[in-house]
Amino acid sequence: MKKRIFLCFLLLLTIVLCSSLSTKIFAQETAVSCWKTTFGTQQKPPVVPPECGSSIEGIEFPPNMTCFAAPAENSGGLAGEYCKMPPATDKSYDINGNAWGSKEMIGVLFTVAKKWKVNHKAGRLYLGDISSAGHKTHFWGIAADLTATTNGNDMVSNMLDNNYNRTATIEFANMLVDTGYMDTIWFNDKEVQKAMCEHAHTQFPKRFPSVNDCYNKSNVPGMRWLDGHDNHFHLNIDRAKNYSLSSTKNLDKSKLKSCNNVSKNIC
Repeated sequence: MKKRIFLCFLLLLTIVLCSSLSTKIFAQETAVSCWKTTFGTQQKPPVVPPECGSSIEGIEFPPNMTCFAAPAENSGGLAGEYCKMPPATDKSYDINGNAWGSKEMIGVLFTVAKKWKVNHKAGRLYLGDISSAGHKTHFWGIAADLTATTNGNDMVSNMLDNNYNRTATIEFANMLVDTGYMDTIWFNDKEVQKAMCEHAHTQFPKRFPSVNDCYNKSNVPGMRWLDGHDNHFHLNIDRAKNYSLSSTKNLDKSKLKSCNNVSKNIC
């Protein structure tokens, strides 16, 4: 009897203490399988560490970004802005090539680079040409060539490298999907294609209704094989987030100039 009374007393004391402190427990999981438990009170709510934050939601832009207006004929049929990707201040990315692109592309790259740095302290993204006359498909600031590393030694999205990291390559692709702007990635690792398409279907089922089509069918959003894309991602984004890059095939390309000469802010 005394033991039962004592246990009831302990239970009551626990309820009172928890009620007075209004303690909350938070736990979140990310692509890097990071689990954290954080305590807080009403006066000081719990804060989840950034490395255990939620997946990417939306995009953000680098500070002090240089931009100018681009008419529809110079930006894939959809008026917008051309902006220059500034040098990284936190070693989250290196720029090798033309750093000008659509505002949305700059936001996608900056957001993913920032998240990548959180997950991989010694990692960084390597950004190739965004808009360049030297590429057949780098028009209107909606395409970029990408690789990355998690530690300075391995290589992400380059299956020809001896230190190729497939797991991190899948993580990289999923981050691009999570921005909501990813339309097509050309990369030739079949395992990465399937993994990314499964993630894309889970995140955006209307945009990626079929996992199989995502990596097998042309002219729909997804990741697919293309000759010459064993050693980098070729990313195409969908600026409007509601139409496929394939829709530009119906436009008069003779009138769709690329903003490659931006020295005078003129497309």
